Amino acid sequence: MYGRQLFVYDCDDATKEFYEKYMGKRPEPVSVPEPVYQHIQLTPPPHTSGLGSEEDSLGSCLQVTTRKPPHRDLVRLMMHGNKALRYEAVPENHVPEDAHRKFVIEVFLADGTILVGEQHIRNSGCWDGGKFKERDLPGGERRQTNPATGKPFEPEEFFVGAMLKISHMPMRIIRADEYSLKYMETDPVNYPQSALHLIVQKLTGLLQFEGELPAMMSPEDFRDTTADATGVKLTDQELITVLRSCCEAETADIHMAKLFEFIKDPPPPPKPTIKPGDPVPQ
Repeated sequence: MYGRQLFVYDCDDATKEFYEKYMGKRPEPVSVPEPVYQHIQLTPPPHTSGLGSEEDSLGSCLQVTTRKPPHRDLVRLMMHGNKALRYEAVPENHVPEDAHRKFVIEVFLADGTILVGEQHIRNSGCWDGGKFKERDLPGGERRQTNPATGKPFEPEEFFVGAMLKISHMPMRIIRADEYSLKYMETDPVNYPQSALHLIVQKLTGLLQFEGELPAMMSPEDFRDTTADATGVKLTDQELITVLRSCCEAETADIHMAKLFEFIKDPPPPPKPTIKPGDPVPQ
């Protein structure tokens, strides 16, 4: 028909009734499978210009005319405001000139941005101190990217003993302030190393040595003894959590009797708090 080959595979009901009435045969339709179309989505170009944040550049690829600013978690902003977790870190680049340097890392809970300052060390021979890294823009724009994951840093990636690389400087967190430790202890989901009820579950193997261990043990001796006796290697953050709950008053020693009580009767987990994304109570 008009120079084209056509294949008739079905007809309407009136045509089928006509053929059945005048020819005594009702035509049966022929199954013709539909072609499967697969849409291949183009991936956005890599963020290599250094201008704006990765979310902002992605928005320019998705919307050409009317661009919208990156989404901000208002619930998270109202919950935390300008609160920040503070840590002390030291370089881990094994450069003798950087061995004396100390950094203060501030992680803002509202948007996950970080600010890194450097402490001034007197008589160090180096003119240091001040800001090592400016805070990312409010709202999460131009957030610092973790080279290990390729994604922006999240607050739960910061804890005592963590190895991080910020602005091409490898750092190891050695200390956290009191507010940060208390905050991590209230959030066992994101900070399991600060949850005592989870840590004591790993230390149940110590019960067989209950009468043999000293009554008081230093954190270093306790970690070595636990690793030798049970094979469990506690991290720095877990060791701090045990020390804060089981230490002897005005000392830095672990009271083993208190620890064995927690192992036999683990404390209840802290009550859950409102997390980002949860509905705001009326």
